[in-house]
Parts: sequence; structure tokens; C-alpha cells
Amino acid sequence: MPRVRAYAASETDGSRGQGSAPSSRRRGRRRGVEIRPGSVKQARLEAGLSLGQVAQGDISRTAIYFVETGKSKPSMETLQLIATRTSKPMEFFLGEDEGINGVAALAEIERLVAVGDNARAVTAAEALLARNKEAKTAAQARFFMANALVRMGQPGRGRGAASAARAFFTA
Repeated sequence: MPRVRAYAASETDGSRGQGSAPSSRRRGRRRGVEIRPGSVKQARLEAGLSLGQVAQGDISRTAIYFVETGKSKPSMETLQLIATRTSKPMEFFLGEDEGINGVAALAEIERLVAVGDNARAVTAAEALLARNKEAKTAAQARFFMANALVRMGQPGRGRGAASAARAFFTA
């Protein structure tokens, strides 16, 4: 009778001896952003792009279609991608009075810094600062932007953002 070797449960997946490093991938679904109905399709058609050209392998054509038809809400990341590809500002999709709630935008900026996407964190923080009038939200955005700038190797700009945030928090 042949010998059967028993493997530990962790070895059955082919990861023998590789340790168990925590995954950096996000678990679960991202929170969607409310957008102006029809704005994604309008932007795509005005830019003369197909669903595939907007998606370009970063996300699926089906995902773009679902966002266009209102069957799903795009994440901030997806909406920024669509805005970039269609050459439209984020405000085009959000509407003038339907702008992203400051708390949700801050959470997205914080997430971008946490995952190391510092350039996009700075861009998102600058966009939030351009449209937000609330001092506390602006100070928090500057704090996250300062962290991202320092991580990008731009300590001068980071210090300026940190100083502006500190002025609010110490007042």
C-alpha cells in the first residue's frame, strides 16, 4: 500500500514555507458616489469614446455600462478614471449642488494615502479644497495632503500644507 503524506492545511494551497503576510488588497466593496444621472454617458459620447475605450483594461466595459445606466454607483477611483478619460472635471459628474460630501471625500483621501497612492491623494485633496468652504474639512484635507506630499519626496510643499492644517487645529 502506498504511503500517503498528510499536509498541513496551510500547505495545500501551494504556499509552503512562504509565511502568511497580510494582504494589502482591500476586502469588500467600496462605497459608491452619487452622480448626476446620465452624466457618464453624456461625457463618453461627447468625447467620442466607446465603453471599451473608457475602460481601457483598468475596469470592465460592463462596469462602465452599469454606472452609465445607474445600476451601480462608481467609487471615487472609478469616477476619477472616467473623468480623466473623458477630459471632464469631477464636478461635471457630481453636479453643482450635489458635490461629494466632505466626510466621504476625506475618507477617500485617507484611503489613498493608506494604500500608498500619494499622487492621487494630493489630487483629490486639492479638488476637495477647491470646492469645500468648511474650515475643519479643509484642515483635515491639508493634513492628509501633507502626509502624501512628504511620502512623495516633496517636504517643502508638505510642510506648507501641514502648517495650514495646524493653524486650524491649534486655533
